[in-house]
Amino acid sequence: MLVTDHGDEEEFESAEAAPPSNCTPDVKRDFYRQALIADIAMQSAKAKFDAKKGEYRSILKKASDAGVDSGAITNMLKQRFQDPDEVIREERARLRE
Repeated sequence: MLVTDHGDEEEFESAEAAPPSNCTPDVKRDFYRQALIADIAMQSAKAKFDAKKGEYRSILKKASDAGVDSGAITNMLKQRFQDPDEVIREERARLRE
């Protein structure tokens, strides 16, 4: 049995059909609905991530166009959770290069 998006049940007709199961159709339907809800949430989160990533990249591009070192911005963003003294030492070393 396969539960469709509309809650209808259909028989498997392919040669690669799922093996017989002792689960009830209600159990299968419940797991399908849970998976569907999780999949929809995941797709929504990915779309939001993609939009925010585009916004981030646009800001870095504008910074570069304005003459700001976008590499320094990304470097500081990566280091923002590190020990501040260590970050200063690493930045001084980077600037000497």
